[in-house]
Amino acid sequence: MSPTPRWASILSLLALQAGLLGACSQHSDRTSEDTSKNYETVDRIVDGKAISNPKLLAQLVKSGVDLNQARMIDHTLYANNETEMNGAATELKQQGFKVETGANTDGTYWIDASIMQTPNQAASVEFIKKLAALCVKYHCAYDGWGTEVSRGSR
Repeated sequence: MSPTPRWASILSLLALQAGLLGACSQHSDRTSEDTSKNYETVDRIVDGKAISNPKLLAQLVKSGVDLNQARMIDHTLYANNETEMNGAATELKQQGFKVETGANTDGTYWIDASIMQTPNQAASVEFIKKLAALCVKYHCAYDGWGTEVSRGSR
């Protein structure tokens, strides 16, 4: 079983409150079928995030997060094979992301790419298009992003 990002538990609670649980799955919840049929075009990725990102941003505001303050943001991608995972991971590292990768028990692969940015930047159409283009290039699925939220962030 692959590791769970440090923000997954906190984000899962936020997701439950915001009705986003399906968009915030843990690595082990993914299957190769999910990865192969997820968002094969830039437009589909952008359209999907246009629905989920405003809800996530609203929940972060409700939790006391300043959407314009830079913080560590974790982006999660899934790949069907190791070659695609490695290609995407290499390019993400070149773009300044801290990258961790691994294999799921079903033979698919995950990528956690972390970078300092504001939540508004993470949710911006410009940024999503850039990440979506990378996903299309390497046949990856973009699951979304999250950030750590603590009770003391208010």
